[in-house]
Amino acid sequence: THLMLAGAKRAQWRRWVLLQGLALLPLEGWFWALYQQGTPAFGIGWIPHPRLVDPAYTLLNLTGGYWPPLTWANWGVLLLTIGLAAHALRVRWVAPEARDLLLLWVGLPLLGVWLVSLVFPLYNDRYFLFLQPPLLLLVAHGAAAGEPPTLPRRIVQGGLALLLLAGFLYGDYRFFLAPDRPRKEDWRGVAQFISRHAAAGDVLILNSTFDIVPLEYYPVSLPVRDWEKAPDPKKVITPPEKGWALDWQGASTTHVVTWRPNDWVTAYRESAFYRWLIAQPYQREEHFEFTGVALIRLTPQR
Repeated sequence: THLMLAGAKRAQWRRWVLLQGLALLPLEGWFWALYQQGTPAFGIGWIPHPRLVDPAYTLLNLTGGYWPPLTWANWGVLLLTIGLAAHALRVRWVAPEARDLLLLWVGLPLLGVWLVSLVFPLYNDRYFLFLQPPLLLLVAHGAAAGEPPTLPRRIVQGGLALLLLAGFLYGDYRFFLAPDRPRKEDWRGVAQFISRHAAAGDVLILNSTFDIVPLEYYPVSLPVRDWEKAPDPKKVITPPEKGWALDWQGASTTHVVTWRPNDWVTAYRESAFYRWLIAQPYQREEHFEFTGVALIRLTPQR
């Protein structure tokens, strides 16, 4: 789009297309490996339809970080980001085409994916990470721009830059050091535990079809059965079979893909999987907790 608006010649278009093709070459092996998986999916079936406010939250996530509950620092970072980026678009640029490129780099994917997601939901912040460099360049230009470069102007600009930096550091603290920081599910730990403690003849029962995806990356040495897709859930496991029930308790949203400690307890007891589990003729001998995943040992009742 930038090349088209800049009136690029046909040779420039050919070079651009060639470069995009070369950029995809390193990914060919990954695409082939994905195709070979038992479940060739990207794991995006859970993404909800976007809301009107989601682009603002995405900008917040790309700068100060989105992690509820949002505080005054989060909103301050968002307002500063939007204000400085808007100021950057108003001031004079030595190379206006650079401004146009940055604006298209941020705006076109954000708006385009948002519109497509109204029909086919794809809108998720982790797929917008490539928007962070142009957004921060716009913010930096907005903070530094202004004529004439007087001392009072420089003091204001320096103050705004320090406020923005403080907001970034606060976001880093909440993401990496705070007690309620986001955490990812420990699928590797689950797979290693099952491989160490599983007995001959055990089976693994999954409460969600999407649990198959991480277990393709961290395989387990057990037959895997999908409770969610079973024609008759009552017959997923029957005595004298023994096994393990795996209950995923992640919290996936448009802006956060994580797990909060202790949240799984309430969700687990209210789930259809739990109601099915307690109705089975099995003893739930042991309950193992991993980050975002519950693992229950099942043995037939005596």
